[in-house]
Amino acid sequence: MHAKSWVGLAVLILFAGAWSHACTHDSTDAPQPVSTATLRRWSKPVRLAPRSAKPLVAAPTSGQAVVLWHDPWAHELVARRYARRWLEAQKLPLDARGARDLHLMTSARGDVIALWWRQTQTGGEILAARLTGTWQAPQVVWSSAHGQPRAIATAMNGAGAGALVFQTREASSTTIWLLRLDPTAGWQAPEAVTDPADWGEQPAVAVDASGAIDVAWLSTMQPKPGLWTRERTRAGWQTPVRLGSDRSTTRVDIAVGPEGSAVVLATIGDGLWAAWRSKGAWSAPAEVDPDTPNEPVLTDTECLPQVAFDGSGGAVVLWEELVERRGRRPNLQVVVRAATGRAGQPWRASVLDTGDDYANAALAVGANGSAAVLFLHVTPIARRLLLSTLGAGGWQTERTEFVGRAPALAVDPKGGLTMLWMKVEGSDTGLWARRSR
Repeated sequence: MHAKSWVGLAVLILFAGAWSHACTHDSTDAPQPVSTATLRRWSKPVRLAPRSAKPLVAAPTSGQAVVLWHDPWAHELVARRYARRWLEAQKLPLDARGARDLHLMTSARGDVIALWWRQTQTGGEILAARLTGTWQAPQVVWSSAHGQPRAIATAMNGAGAGALVFQTREASSTTIWLLRLDPTAGWQAPEAVTDPADWGEQPAVAVDASGAIDVAWLSTMQPKPGLWTRERTRAGWQTPVRLGSDRSTTRVDIAVGPEGSAVVLATIGDGLWAAWRSKGAWSAPAEVDPDTPNEPVLTDTECLPQVAFDGSGGAVVLWEELVERRGRRPNLQVVVRAATGRAGQPWRASVLDTGDDYANAALAVGANGSAAVLFLHVTPIARRLLLSTLGAGGWQTERTEFVGRAPALAVDPKGGLTMLWMKVEGSDTGLWARRSR
């Protein structure tokens, strides 16, 4: 072949590669994806279950993980542990009424607890089951003939102290409740966090290393609308703190860090706001990313926005925004953003990816300061899994070869990752997992 022909062929290959990348990813809107090999070494994917199921995962100790899901066809809860390899499934038969709003609580000392609620003839009840060598019999930790639990949230510290919050509604009022789990005495009697007239909704909860519990919630009704938080220490309940009075608050999350520090995250209006507690005092809420005005934060996505503390006293925030791109089609796109910050310092926001749609993003943060986000890039023909990891050079986003739904992610204390997803079509239908090594 002549030299000119070789040059022409090379130009054609480069043009084709650039055109293909432009069709699948807008490089002006998001970081360039990097290969998996440049980030970490991964094990081969393992199918944990032959049927698709929405998983929960936790990795409270290094080199280990536990996955929990509900099999509605077999009416049972299923757990699988990882300890050098994936162990056999451990199944807990359920009442035919099944489980709703499943939660997983774990600790560094080895606690594994599943929580869920089920409907009764007159109301609802919350059940908890502990997994030791085998599943223990489920325990009813709360029941009511006057209403069903809503907006359940859970938290547990490394020593096994746990908390469960939820809201109930009766007539023209709502109440937020707390169920405490003592590491030695077990589940305690329900405690009211709010008065019925306060109209508390959408509670979030966190437990610090000392066992102190922080609850955050919102209220859109008079006489006390806005963003609220309240702490329960060994001395009992402290006075509620009103962080903001805006009635447009729609989503709340909370995380606690070392030495009594905490962050409350909330969507207020179209923006994302955060308040820090440092040395016992709360700061006024401030916008996480004030440089991107008029881009509404999405609150109809599952479990977003999210906040978590790293092991060094900093925090990581994950959220999605709806962006209008003038002169481009589609003219509306979703931006996945993350930010890192510390008390008294401005947040550092980053764009993880931009696309037509995303779903079910999961944030996980390790005790060594590592962080990762697993999310789905939704297109008309596929739901591609994307993984972003935070390193010394900032966030890096990669497109994996996996297509699925319901992503879940955990980071162990040393930064090891466990990622899960489910496939609902084809010969490889089921629940899948892979781990970094």
